[in-house]
Amino acid sequence: MTHNIIESQAQRVRITTAVKSAVLVRALRNAFAMSQSYLAELSGSSRPTLNRIETMDKRSPRSDTVDDVLQVFRDMGAEISIGDEEVAIRFTREALAFVAKELAMSATQRDTVRANRLSSTSESGIIDPDNPEVGS
Repeated sequence: MTHNIIESQAQRVRITTAVKSAVLVRALRNAFAMSQSYLAELSGSSRPTLNRIETMDKRSPRSDTVDDVLQVFRDMGAEISIGDEEVAIRFTREALAFVAKELAMSATQRDTVRANRLSSTSESGIIDPDNPEVGS
């Protein structure tokens, strides 16, 4: 019964680029334990822009903005596939190691490491998951 309800709802929803972008960004941000503010800094976007992406706001962002946001996760080792009516996320060993390090830290440690990472990323443009001071 539940499967039939979900199936009928899925048939009524049009899978737009906005839907795929919202699902991807929210899922990846949560998987990598990131706030919208932190992801905004890493991607060069604003927090309100990320909120618009995740909520499928009528004022949809430019596609290059979404690409910049998704590139942050690709740089951390996530493999992202976008099809006509589906999306897929694959967490490589690199991505899993990155997330494991983030989750193992306390909030205070995570804030310190992220601040260091932001200053280093702005200089090099690269996130280094192997450097404990910059990319842990």
